[in-house]
Amino acid sequence: MSYSVFVENFQGQPIDNPAAVRALLEPLMDDARHNIVVDGVPTEIYGMDDDPITGFRFSRIGGRAFGKSSTRLRR
Repeated sequence: MSYSVFVENFQGQPIDNPAAVRALLEPLMDDARHNIVVDGVPTEIYGMDDDPITGFRFSRIGGRAFGKSSTRLRR
């Protein structure tokens, strides 16, 4: 089973350093930087190219991919 998950910044300010956010997720991304890949399963990610970043959408994300992604973003 997979889900679409929306991640937003609730601190009231957009993230004005998208390079820092991308650096957190890059180890999980494919070469084209359109998908997070965990255990060989790709998950589309939207919002990474926005500047400033106001949120993300993970499309067709499984539990392990969400766990690894959210752990990196909480840093």
